[in-house]
Amino acid sequence: MNQQTLFDQGFDMMVLGMGTVFAFLITMVLVVVLMSRTISRFAPNVTNVPASGKDNAAQPQQVDALTAKIIKAAIDKHRAR
Repeated sequence: MNQQTLFDQGFDMMVLGMGTVFAFLITMVLVVVLMSRTISRFAPNVTNVPASGKDNAAQPQQVDALTAKIIKAAIDKHRAR
């Protein structure tokens, strides 16, 4: 075997391998797109409805005195560093 034959065989293997990977990736993209369209067609529409009619984020939460003291002590200790 001469050098050119080995180079040609290596190039052929490279093209075959890259072509196989490219074909697989194209097939995978098409399958995922098809699956997405199928699922969106048959799946029910889901709307996000809050559990209660009130907005819980707007209401401030109460902290008891012990928890407030612990938080204050932790902040003071952190600032003392």
